Amino acid sequence: MDQEYRIGQVALDKIVQLAGTPVYVYDSAIMARQVTRLHKAFTSVPLRIMYACKANANINVLI
Repeated sequence: MDQEYRIGQVALDKIVQLAGTPVYVYDSAIMARQVTRLHKAFTSVPLRIMYACKANANINVLI
């Protein structure tokens, strides 16, 4: 069985080919799923999810 690491639908070797290394890659589907899970878990309380810029200043993650 030929195993290939993927992030989302993109093969890791393709990401490296396009961006080089080191590279940080985020799977937006996973991030969205986790936010949805948090909202569902705290439906009974007012919730505003905040992300610390100190932890990650990537503007695409912070939007």
